[in-house]
Amino acid sequence: MVAKKDLTPTERAALVALYRQHHNIKKVKAEWPDQTLGERTIRRFLHEEGVVGSRIKHPARRGRPSVVMSKRKETTPSLLTALRPENELTWVWFAGVFDARGSITHRATKAAASIQAISVSTVDEMFCELIATLLGVGITVPVGKTDGPTARYRWQVSRINDILPILYRIRPLVQYKKRLVERIIREIEEAMEGHA
Repeated sequence: MVAKKDLTPTERAALVALYRQHHNIKKVKAEWPDQTLGERTIRRFLHEEGVVGSRIKHPARRGRPSVVMSKRKETTPSLLTALRPENELTWVWFAGVFDARGSITHRATKAAASIQAISVSTVDEMFCELIATLLGVGITVPVGKTDGPTARYRWQVSRINDILPILYRIRPLVQYKKRLVERIIREIEEAMEGHA
């Protein structure tokens, strides 16, 4: 059995660039310096890089001569690979979500414990879970009924040690709730100085 050939990252990038120039695997094979690389192997590498889809047989033509279709897609990172807590894009995205759907629950006292939670409300439970996954903090709780068209959910963070870093990260990014975020940060800092 012959071991499958593997390409270095530089060779893979060159293969992708060549394919994007021609959009034809036969032309890529003709111009590729290593002529031992077959069309099937080139397609496999391009598929691994996310440039072309896998070749699939049309399900309606079983038992007949096969018709092969190709699904080509562009290489754009998915939302989940682009958004991570260490990535600035995550915080830009979350700041926009917080501007639109976020709230801060607090009591009118000067204690740091007066800040009860920051939250984002929506009708989509999966969206709340996505926020918790991306930020690595918070829980999803149902609000009222959980079935039917009026179901609502809330992602929330209740610990001051988790709230403050989130507010620091979104402070320069929020637009509509900037004064609220700055005021809450100031209140927490003043209360923490008072307890120190």
